[in-house]
Amino acid sequence: MKQPKRARHWIKETENVIDKVFREINNQKREIIEKKDFEKVLDLVIGHISKNRGIAPEIIGKQTSKVVEMLTQFLEDMPMESRSWKAIIAFTYLRYHSELGLLSDDMMAKIHASTSS
Repeated sequence: MKQPKRARHWIKETENVIDKVFREINNQKREIIEKKDFEKVLDLVIGHISKNRGIAPEIIGKQTSKVVEMLTQFLEDMPMESRSWKAIIAFTYLRYHSELGLLSDDMMAKIHASTSS
């Protein structure tokens, strides 16, 4: 399937996925975040990538250990007040694309620069 060619298109697509996944997980009002909450986010993100790119979820899922490892580092580097489900969803959505070879480091830098300003 066709994928975005410009940073602003990646951002728009990612924002749409964030909204959809966030609505799904926000229905579960719980005080404590559990492992199954992260697993649900990963499953939903994989589902959206599969739908948007026409790639089998099993193929995308093979990248999960790398994505989770990088997510751990991402969260450790992020100030506590900036951590959110939306940040986690955006990171995992884009990182899966990167690990699948669908998003270059150059484009990732452009996306980051566009969202940091």
